[in-house]
Amino acid sequence: MRKKSLSLNAILNAIRSILNMLFPLITYPYITSVLSVNELGKYNFSLSIVNYFALIAGLGISSYAIREGARIREDRKKLAVFTNQMLEINLISMCFAYILLFLILSMSSSLHPYKKLILFLSIQLFFTTIGVEWLYSIFEDYQYITIRSIIFKIVSIAMLFIFVKKQGDIFQYAAVVMFATTGSNILDAIFARKYFKVAFCKLQGLKKHIRPIMVLFASNIAVMVYVYSDTTMLGLLANDYTVGIYAVSSKVYSMMKSVLSAVLIVSIPRLANLYGAKKKKEFKKIVQNIIDTITILLIPSVVGLILQSKNIIMFISNEQYIQATSSLVILSFALIVCMYGWIFSQCVLLPAQQENVILIATIISAIVNIVLNFVLIGVWKENAAAFTTLVAEGIMLAICGWYSRKICKVRVLNKNLVTVCIGTIVVIFVCKIVDYLNLVSIMNLLISIVLSGISYIVVLIMLKNEHVMAILNKIKSLRVKY
Repeated sequence: MRKKSLSLNAILNAIRSILNMLFPLITYPYITSVLSVNELGKYNFSLSIVNYFALIAGLGISSYAIREGARIREDRKKLAVFTNQMLEINLISMCFAYILLFLILSMSSSLHPYKKLILFLSIQLFFTTIGVEWLYSIFEDYQYITIRSIIFKIVSIAMLFIFVKKQGDIFQYAAVVMFATTGSNILDAIFARKYFKVAFCKLQGLKKHIRPIMVLFASNIAVMVYVYSDTTMLGLLANDYTVGIYAVSSKVYSMMKSVLSAVLIVSIPRLANLYGAKKKKEFKKIVQNIIDTITILLIPSVVGLILQSKNIIMFISNEQYIQATSSLVILSFALIVCMYGWIFSQCVLLPAQQENVILIATIISAIVNIVLNFVLIGVWKENAAAFTTLVAEGIMLAICGWYSRKICKVRVLNKNLVTVCIGTIVVIFVCKIVDYLNLVSIMNLLISIVLSGISYIVVLIMLKNEHVMAILNKIKSLRVKY
């Protein structure tokens, strides 16, 4: 297989992530003006319940399939057998998830008001399973993934404005959001035939995959607990209004995390391939590049989120949600901890088959998160949920970072960080100057983003940041060619 450019894949995946970010940025101001805070809270609570069962349906198959599939992708026969085994295990786990969901909905009276919405949202479990998106990641086919995402997102935005027009259109909103993903899943299932043909596998052949999948599944459960338990516990210990407030700040947090993690996700198949081939120097070089790139993007982004938190809340919603500003500030700090934790867990430990360490770290993080939520939500409400996320991500970073040192020693404190910090100071200075102009909220936000972004890049170029200079040199070489 022709080796694809990691830089190009990162750019394509970043475009896809930015598109995923723009989708709620375009739709959220409209949705928050059409649906009530309580309706938005009801939707997010129902989605949080469905996500638990989506986790059961998915097991740890995606992460495991990408890692192991990347090692054997040159051998199409082995990969075809492996892909069918993964699909068969996934179908079994999906059926189990549906059975469990129906049982819990029939027995739980507290979930009765959300029953219809939960069942409707659960349709995505089936389509996610048959979509086998992890197969395209194995082959690093991010061009296809990006193009089909653009098409379905554009269609979904048009459908939103057509079908969601008034309070009470909560099912219409759920249908439009699901279409953006389920449509892609159907397309994935159709085009997957170019990689393999569906065939029945003997159950004995599945056994060897069960243990590592279940370890990754356990890790995913723990991650889901401290990601979605915030919303679930706010719904149980507070009310739908508080869930609606937290939904806005957590949406911004999730969007930023999605865009920044694009650099990491595309690297996992390549890192798994390199580690399996025992190419340790190349492995370490890519991990170090990922850390430096994330640092360049992350630090100014977090500072910008903190400085512009109120304007961002106003941009994606309205004055009803201004209370979400404080929880967004807390989640901004969590973003720093989260991204570095992801590098060590997903880019170092996972390719090195150290899923047991990831499991231990996530279990400890989840337990601490739940305990703190029980203690603090009654007093601090949505701010407590944000704070417990920060603590959980901090624990994850500490444990994964410590064990990653045995596999791949990298440096965070280097010249790259110094140039980034100087550039970030300029970002703060520019944002403060714009504040003195007393512009309306949206204008303040847009002008601050543009001016601070340009200033930041200029400072990095002046300080000759090696990663920025490398990108400029690539651009220059392309111009010479054409």
